[in-house]
Amino acid sequence: MRLYCENCHEIFPVSVEMRGREVACPACGTKRLCPEASAAPGVVLGDFLILRPITSGGMGEIFVARQLSLDREVALKVLLERSNPSEEDADALLREARAAAKLNHPNIVQAYAVGKEDGVLFFAMEYIRGETCKELLKRKKRLDGMEATKIVLDVARALDAAWREQKIVHQDIKPENIMLDASGFAKLADLGLARCAGSDVDCDSDEVMGTPQYISPEQLTGVPTDVRSDIYSLGATFYHFVTGRFPYVAPTTEEITQMHVDGKLQPPIEVYDHLSVELNRIILKMMARKIEERYQTPKELITDLEAYLLGEAVEVTRSVKVRRPWLRKIKKPLLWGGSALLAIALVLGIVGIIFADSPKIPVFACGFFKLCHQKCVRLSSACRNVWKSDKKQTIAAKPTVVYDGRPEMFQQGNALLERIRGGEFSQALLCDFDSFCRKYPEPQTEKERLLLLEIGSATGKAEELHRMAPMRRKALEKYRENLRRIEQQREAEKRRAAEEARARQAKLKAEKARQEAEARRREAEAQEKARVAAESRAAKIARLDALWQPAAQDLWRDFLICAAAGDKRRFEQALAQFPALPGGIAGADVKERVAYFELFRKELKAMFMDYVLFRVQLKKLSSLGISLSVHPYGICYIVSLSPQRIAHFRTISGVEFDLALDEKHRAETMRFLHVFSSKLKWDRKKSPAAFYYALYTGHLTPDAIEFSPDDFWRKFGEPLKLEIPSP
Repeated sequence: MRLYCENCHEIFPVSVEMRGREVACPACGTKRLCPEASAAPGVVLGDFLILRPITSGGMGEIFVARQLSLDREVALKVLLERSNPSEEDADALLREARAAAKLNHPNIVQAYAVGKEDGVLFFAMEYIRGETCKELLKRKKRLDGMEATKIVLDVARALDAAWREQKIVHQDIKPENIMLDASGFAKLADLGLARCAGSDVDCDSDEVMGTPQYISPEQLTGVPTDVRSDIYSLGATFYHFVTGRFPYVAPTTEEITQMHVDGKLQPPIEVYDHLSVELNRIILKMMARKIEERYQTPKELITDLEAYLLGEAVEVTRSVKVRRPWLRKIKKPLLWGGSALLAIALVLGIVGIIFADSPKIPVFACGFFKLCHQKCVRLSSACRNVWKSDKKQTIAAKPTVVYDGRPEMFQQGNALLERIRGGEFSQALLCDFDSFCRKYPEPQTEKERLLLLEIGSATGKAEELHRMAPMRRKALEKYRENLRRIEQQREAEKRRAAEEARARQAKLKAEKARQEAEARRREAEAQEKARVAAESRAAKIARLDALWQPAAQDLWRDFLICAAAGDKRRFEQALAQFPALPGGIAGADVKERVAYFELFRKELKAMFMDYVLFRVQLKKLSSLGISLSVHPYGICYIVSLSPQRIAHFRTISGVEFDLALDEKHRAETMRFLHVFSSKLKWDRKKSPAAFYYALYTGHLTPDAIEFSPDDFWRKFGEPLKLEIPSP
């Protein structure tokens, strides 16, 4: 592990034994606490200094870090140590992340570097100052159709670039992995941790990549995946955007995954009535159960989305039945009634045309029948003329809706593009680009958004060239020199102002000194009185602590012994015993200590029966039928558990084995405690099973303290220095 000294800006190594202890910088001697984790603020991984955490997930944690060589902020994703990736997984991750780093697209979070240090895998990427679509959905609950379409269009462009250039499959498209910058552009994140199509995958592994609400059926059934699986996950995300809920909703993860495999999807237009028919068809085609019925490439999806944004007709090949809720109720009556009216009108028309000149036709119906006869004659004549001329009627093209923008914006933007294409990458160009962005921060039309996207991409390349050029370094040195000169002028002005202030205050110093001396004398007298009172109170409290500390230790020991024996009566007798108060102590201190001890007894009494039930049920593990997923055995049943934390398991096939439920197998331990607490049916927001398990095994961990009932251990265990005997 390497640490960064903020005082002298030096990097120095630290041994594994010094973790959690205070270390000193060898250059300046500044002392600081060495973090216990391999990835924490102040730790240097490769070329990156970790600054602060952002979030954490199932596989890793994300930090804001600074790249020391280029002095820029990046987002650093570090794989958690408990995930324990194998050497093959680590090598595959390095290869695929390097492939993702070759991508340069405005809708993809740029990958900077990937590496491994001290057994820790890290992945550096572009730092986006914005929010994720998950946070946007949490704030808005549901997105408008146009807004959701623009976000999905940006992500589709990112998938198209990744598939065309590197054949990369993301495998985890979800709102949490879609970032929105300050301008509203969507960027796809975590592409460096995806999988390249055709790469070696462990087919025997039980691990499934993806999130259950957005996962594709191929990832669940083991079929090889490609970009069409990402289109399915993007369609599920699109569904969530426009309806405000997941495509499939069920109580358990297994039921949700089975619904993905079955493919019985409720159309989004039935969930949200105001959704357009075009978006409904696009989403259903993206989420088609059969992979050959979906969009085969992201390019096809991009074409339909752009046509929808421009107001053009969207031709979706897959036939989709759109049934609105109000239409389903009146569908059959309308169908039968319309068919009957049409049949009656057709019969009357034919009869009238045939017998229009008959004298037996009533007078009131002659006019109607003659009119029908004339129209039929005209229609037949027109059809014969068209057939003879062999001319086909032409259908007028539907006018395309053109989204115009501000002319002055396009004029200035095109001028910037011409300068960049001409090879200019000067400081003036970058300043003009900053002014352009400040003048037009938000696009108003689709053409303006595309213009801003093109200018931003071109200017980014120009800025990189400018940063690498010697002219850029000289300009930067000159700029810093000007800053130093301005700073010196400001310092001189500050010194003159300070001298004038000292001259003005010289006349008041004597009076102020006399007042301060008097105040110090009064303060010294008050401090002396307070010190005497504090020493007296400290002596009283020490006498009380000497009385209560052993009593609390004995009561805690009785709690553990009686709970192990299930002897409630003996524990109540121990609770009834109250230590006698020493003489010469009275007042608020005694009341405070007595109330504290009473609260301690009350908390122990409230915990007793729960702990007894916990220990009793542990002895009945074989009858509870608790099952866990243990690698590499799969689903296993836990038969028994000893206080030494050795659990006896039996697989479905009858194979028996022992496994230690301790810190090395923390995931299996936490899953067992979660299932076990659900069997006990504790109606609590946070189950105390982990804390009771630590009491049972005699090994209290920091994680178990978090689950103590009503924060018991922090209120009593640590202040009273209670000890847990080993079993």
